Amino acid sequence: MHYRNIIFVEAPLEEISDTRIEELVEQDMAPFHDEHWDGYLIGGAWPDTLNGKNIIPIKEIRQKHLDDCFDIIIDGAWFKREIYRPWLSVAKWFERKPKDQMPTARWLRQDHKMRKGGPEFQVFAVALDCHN
Repeated sequence: MHYRNIIFVEAPLEEISDTRIEELVEQDMAPFHDEHWDGYLIGGAWPDTLNGKNIIPIKEIRQKHLDDCFDIIIDGAWFKREIYRPWLSVAKWFERKPKDQMPTARWLRQDHKMRKGGPEFQVFAVALDCHN
């Protein structure tokens, strides 16, 4: 299955380029290999879904972007949008979490100012097509 996810990566201001952001995505996705994905592409089946782009500064992220994606990855944490309950009937195995149990765009936009890198860094949202 392919899932539309968003990952947030932090890049030094002097190293901002698509290539550098792709390297940061690869680095941040590595710990989740086999557990959450076995392949991914930036954009992939859902190209240009972040304001007509695959990569945007976090200050441009909106709640609609988050609501339309499957999972959110930030700071080494994978926020799953669905709850898996195999003991229920098949139709109810997967249930979407309520919005208040997921990071919000407002929180993410505010949080990026307090990141570990400080003012020498910028956080980017990257649209991913993850396969698992």
